[in-house]
Amino acid sequence: MTVIETGNAELGGLKDLRDPLAAAAAIGAANEALGRSREVSDRARGVVHEITKALAETDLRLLENLSPVSHAILLKGLAEATTAVDERDRARLRIALTRLEHALRGVADRVAAQAGDPRAALAWLLESTRVPKAQIASLIGANERAVQRWTADGATGGQINEYGPQIELLAEAVSELRHMFTPAGAVEWFNWPRDDLDERAPRELLPSPQEFPVLRRAIARTRSGDAA
Repeated sequence: MTVIETGNAELGGLKDLRDPLAAAAAIGAANEALGRSREVSDRARGVVHEITKALAETDLRLLENLSPVSHAILLKGLAEATTAVDERDRARLRIALTRLEHALRGVADRVAAQAGDPRAALAWLLESTRVPKAQIASLIGANERAVQRWTADGATGGQINEYGPQIELLAEAVSELRHMFTPAGAVEWFNWPRDDLDERAPRELLPSPQEFPVLRRAIARTRSGDAA
């Protein structure tokens, strides 16, 4: 039987979650080690303990970067991991660790998108999705030339703040859905009519910030695998 080592060398990225991408990688490595084991060893409990301890040591300001969806996935993953270890359920523990890894990668994406800075969020969107600027412009209701100006080297000013809420919601959606679809597919998601939006496509709600709570619920349902 292969056991999971839980020393600092194995879980070095889990002292806290200040670097969520490093923490995600550490959890992924632990999950791979578990995959090579036939059952849950006593040391697997140490993996879950290290994750819990890292979360406790994490500054609350970082956790504020969690979207409601990622927050729920992180909490569910931790609860499932704890239960799986207690019940020696290897398959469930692997699923739980995968949830935790994906949630932390989502946090890393949101940090990269720099909520509150629409110019940085737009740059992150274009870099991560590689979709044409015209496609982003169409979604947020802006002129393509305006998007080109906003992303030019050294660009400042302009009317980007008028479209800031739409840009940041779009970046949030991509950060949540890019691991379920491709990054470009996460953008395309806005074009798909949904039952829970009265057969409207998400893009129809994007121009109206008052509709953002409805959009976020649709994103959460998509991320959780509920039917559209």
